[in-house]
Amino acid sequence: MNLEYHVAASIPLAGGVYALTGSSEMAAGVIAGGILIDTDHFMEFWHDNGFSLDIKNFFVYGNSGKCTRLFIIFHSFELLLLMGLFADWTPFSGFLYGLIIGAIPHILMDYINLVRRLNYRWYSLALYSFIFRLLKRFDRKAIDVVMRLPKNIEVSDGTGSF
Repeated sequence: MNLEYHVAASIPLAGGVYALTGSSEMAAGVIAGGILIDTDHFMEFWHDNGFSLDIKNFFVYGNSGKCTRLFIIFHSFELLLLMGLFADWTPFSGFLYGLIIGAIPHILMDYINLVRRLNYRWYSLALYSFIFRLLKRFDRKAIDVVMRLPKNIEVSDGTGSF
Protein backbone atom coordinates (compact mmCIF):
# COMPACT_ATOMS: atom_id res chain seq x y z
CA MET A 1 0.00 0.00 0.00
CA ASN A 2 1.35 3.40 -0.87
CA LEU A 3 2.31 5.91 1.80
CA GLU A 4 -0.38 8.45 0.91
CA TYR A 5 -3.17 5.97 1.76
CA HIS A 6 -1.68 5.27 5.17
CA VAL A 7 -1.29 9.00 5.82
CA ALA A 8 -4.88 9.66 4.69
CA ALA A 9 -6.17 7.01 7.11
CA SER A 10 -3.85 7.69 10.05
CA ILE A 11 -4.19 11.45 10.44
CA PRO A 12 -7.99 11.45 10.88
CA LEU A 13 -7.73 8.39 13.14
CA ALA A 14 -5.13 10.18 15.28
CA GLY A 15 -7.41 13.23 15.41
CA GLY A 16 -10.31 11.05 16.52
CA VAL A 17 -8.21 9.36 19.19
CA TYR A 18 -7.07 12.75 20.44
CA ALA A 19 -10.65 14.04 20.49
CA LEU A 20 -11.80 11.00 22.49
CA THR A 21 -8.88 10.73 24.91
CA GLY A 22 -7.22 14.16 24.98
CA SER A 23 -3.91 12.30 24.81
CA SER A 24 -1.33 13.73 22.42
CA GLU A 25 0.91 10.80 23.36
CA MET A 26 -1.70 8.33 22.12
CA ALA A 27 -2.37 10.38 18.97
CA ALA A 28 1.38 10.39 18.22
CA GLY A 29 1.38 6.61 18.67
CA VAL A 30 -1.44 6.30 16.13
CA ILE A 31 0.62 8.28 13.59
CA ALA A 32 3.68 6.12 14.29
CA GLY A 33 1.68 2.90 14.10
CA GLY A 34 -0.17 3.95 10.98
CA ILE A 35 2.64 5.53 9.00
CA LEU A 36 6.09 4.99 10.49
CA ILE A 37 5.50 1.25 10.79
CA ASP A 38 6.69 1.06 7.17
CA THR A 39 10.24 1.95 8.18
CA ASP A 40 10.74 -1.79 8.64
CA HIS A 41 10.80 -2.06 4.84
CA PHE A 42 14.26 -0.47 4.97
CA MET A 43 15.61 -3.87 6.06
CA GLU A 44 14.38 -5.42 2.81
CA PHE A 45 15.65 -2.48 0.77
CA TRP A 46 19.09 -2.71 2.38
CA HIS A 47 19.20 -6.49 2.01
CA ASP A 48 18.61 -6.25 -1.74
CA ASN A 49 20.40 -2.96 -2.52
CA GLY A 50 23.01 -2.38 0.16
CA PHE A 51 22.90 0.34 2.77
CA SER A 52 21.51 3.62 1.47
CA LEU A 53 19.40 6.41 2.91
CA ASP A 54 18.16 7.49 -0.52
CA ILE A 55 14.46 7.93 0.29
CA LYS A 56 13.41 8.33 -3.34
CA ASN A 57 15.00 4.99 -4.33
CA PHE A 58 13.57 3.40 -1.19
CA PHE A 59 10.02 4.29 -2.27
CA VAL A 60 10.61 3.37 -5.91
CA TYR A 61 11.98 0.00 -4.86
CA GLY A 62 9.27 -0.57 -2.25
CA ASN A 63 6.52 0.13 -4.75
CA SER A 64 8.10 -2.17 -7.36
CA GLY A 65 7.15 -5.33 -5.44
CA LYS A 66 10.61 -6.80 -6.15
CA CYS A 67 11.93 -7.36 -2.64
CA THR A 68 13.44 -10.81 -2.08
CA ARG A 69 12.84 -10.88 1.68
CA LEU A 70 9.85 -10.04 3.86
CA PHE A 71 11.31 -9.06 7.20
CA ILE A 72 8.57 -6.48 8.02
CA ILE A 73 9.30 -6.79 11.73
CA PHE A 74 6.86 -4.04 12.75
CA HIS A 75 4.06 -5.64 10.70
CA SER A 76 3.77 -8.52 13.18
CA PHE A 77 0.77 -9.65 15.17
CA GLU A 78 3.14 -11.02 17.79
CA LEU A 79 4.76 -7.61 18.30
CA LEU A 80 1.35 -5.95 18.66
CA LEU A 81 0.32 -8.57 21.20
CA LEU A 82 3.51 -8.06 23.22
CA MET A 83 3.04 -4.29 23.18
CA GLY A 84 -0.54 -4.72 24.39
CA LEU A 85 0.50 -7.10 27.17
CA PHE A 86 3.26 -4.85 28.48
CA ALA A 87 1.91 -1.37 27.71
CA ASP A 88 0.57 -0.73 31.20
CA TRP A 89 3.94 -1.60 32.72
CA THR A 90 5.79 1.16 30.90
CA PRO A 91 5.77 4.94 31.20
CA PHE A 92 4.82 4.99 27.50
CA SER A 93 1.50 3.16 27.75
CA GLY A 94 -0.49 5.82 25.89
CA PHE A 95 1.99 5.85 23.04
CA LEU A 96 2.06 2.03 22.85
CA TYR A 97 -1.73 1.79 22.80
CA GLY A 98 -1.71 4.43 20.07
CA LEU A 99 0.85 2.37 18.10
CA ILE A 100 -1.48 -0.61 18.27
CA ILE A 101 -4.51 1.47 17.26
CA GLY A 102 -2.58 2.86 14.28
CA ALA A 103 -0.94 -0.41 13.24
CA ILE A 104 -4.12 -2.50 13.05
CA PRO A 105 -5.77 -0.49 10.24
CA HIS A 106 -2.37 -0.18 8.55
CA ILE A 107 -1.99 -3.95 8.43
CA LEU A 108 -5.60 -4.40 7.31
CA MET A 109 -5.08 -1.92 4.48
CA ASP A 110 -1.92 -3.76 3.45
CA TYR A 111 -3.82 -7.06 3.56
CA ILE A 112 -6.61 -5.70 1.33
CA ASN A 113 -3.95 -4.48 -1.09
CA LEU A 114 -2.38 -7.94 -1.16
CA VAL A 115 -5.65 -9.69 -1.91
CA ARG A 116 -7.20 -7.20 -4.32
CA ARG A 117 -4.22 -5.86 -6.25
CA LEU A 118 -1.40 -8.36 -5.82
CA ASN A 119 -3.44 -11.57 -6.12
CA TYR A 120 -2.67 -13.08 -2.77
CA ARG A 121 -5.02 -15.65 -1.26
CA TRP A 122 -7.59 -14.73 1.39
CA TYR A 123 -5.52 -16.43 4.11
CA SER A 124 -2.51 -14.24 3.36
CA LEU A 125 -3.27 -12.37 6.59
CA ALA A 126 -0.94 -15.02 8.07
CA LEU A 127 1.85 -13.12 6.30
CA TYR A 128 1.70 -10.70 9.23
CA SER A 129 2.82 -13.40 11.63
CA PHE A 130 6.50 -13.06 12.47
CA ILE A 131 6.62 -16.77 13.29
CA PHE A 132 5.25 -17.71 9.85
CA ARG A 133 7.79 -15.49 8.10
CA LEU A 134 10.59 -16.84 10.30
CA LEU A 135 9.64 -20.42 9.42
CA LYS A 136 9.91 -19.42 5.75
CA ARG A 137 13.25 -17.71 6.52
CA PHE A 138 11.73 -14.41 5.39
CA ASP A 139 12.16 -15.63 1.80
CA ARG A 140 9.66 -13.89 -0.47
CA LYS A 141 9.50 -16.75 -2.98
CA ALA A 142 8.87 -19.35 -0.27
CA ILE A 143 6.15 -17.16 1.22
CA ASP A 144 4.59 -16.43 -2.18
CA VAL A 145 4.33 -20.15 -2.98
CA VAL A 146 2.01 -20.51 0.01
CA MET A 147 0.22 -17.15 -0.14
CA ARG A 148 0.01 -16.01 -3.74
CA LEU A 149 -2.13 -17.38 -6.52
CA PRO A 150 0.07 -19.69 -8.65
CA LYS A 151 0.02 -17.63 -11.83
CA ASN A 152 1.48 -14.66 -9.94
CA ILE A 153 4.29 -16.20 -7.92
CA GLU A 154 7.07 -15.00 -10.19
CA VAL A 155 5.30 -11.89 -11.46
CA SER A 156 5.50 -8.42 -9.97
CA ASP A 157 2.98 -5.97 -11.34
CA GLY A 158 4.69 -3.04 -9.61
CA THR A 159 1.44 -1.79 -8.08
CA GLY A 160 2.65 -1.46 -4.55
CA SER A 161 4.57 -2.79 -1.62
CA PHE A 162 3.53 -4.43 1.60
